[in-house]
Amino acid sequence: LLLVYFLSFLFGLPANILALWAFVGRVRQPHPAPIHILLLSLTLADLLLLLLLLLLPFRTAEAAHDFTWPLGNTLCALTGFGFYCGISCRTRLLVGISVERYRSVALPVQHKLNRRPVYGVIAAVAIWLLSFGHCSVVIIVQHLPTNSPREANSRPVCYDSFTQ
Repeated sequence: LLLVYFLSFLFGLPANILALWAFVGRVRQPHPAPIHILLLSLTLADLLLLLLLLLLPFRTAEAAHDFTWPLGNTLCALTGFGFYCGISCRTRLLVGISVERYRSVALPVQHKLNRRPVYGVIAAVAIWLLSFGHCSVVIIVQHLPTNSPREANSRPVCYDSFTQ
C-alpha cells in the first residue's frame, strides 16, 4: 500500500502541476468556459489529495509503532478530514464536469448561449463547501467521547470507525 501511495505521488504530482499550469492559462483568458473552471478545481482537489500523500510518513510512523497512533487525536482527525474531503470533492467535481459535458452535447445551442464563467465558479465553490461540510463529520466523530469504557492499557489508534 505504501508503494502505491509513493508511485501515485511520484507520477501524480508532476502531471497535476502541468494540468494546473494549463488550466490556469485557460481560466485567465477573457471568457473562460465553466468547464475549464471545474477542471481547474478538479486539479486543485487532486493536488490536495496528493499533498496528503505527503502525510504518508505519519502512517508509516503508525505502522512502525505496532499500528498505534503516536501523533495525537487532532492530527488523526485532520488527516482523515483531508483524505475524505479530497475524495468527496473529486467525485462531486467529476459529476459537475459530466453534467456540463452532457449539456453541451444534448443542448448545444442553449448551452453555448447561456455559458457564463460565473456558473463554473458558483458550481466549484458550492462543491467545495458541500465537501467540507460533509467531511467535517470525520473531525467531529474523532473528538466525540466514546460510550465504551476504555481500558487502562488500551492503545491509541487512528482508524475511521463511524459505527458509534
